[in-house]
Amino acid sequence: MIECNICEELFEELELTTVTPSQYLGQAYPHVTSFCPSCFRKFLIKAREIHDSAEKEKKDNLKQFLNS
Repeated sequence: MIECNICEELFEELELTTVTPSQYLGQAYPHVTSFCPSCFRKFLIKAREIHDSAEKEKKDNLKQFLNS
């Protein structure tokens, strides 16, 4: 049994998903984190919103640069 790094409950190793949150959210997040299915779902929802917003801002900046 391995502990989810978020809710700290124990799960079978096969149930956990290990990702690098800083890849999606920036340097202020842990290098590697193990998520249970419930916590991983929450992470995906929140991270996608942040990631999509950042990508839109980058595209808008590029459009503004090219059209100036």
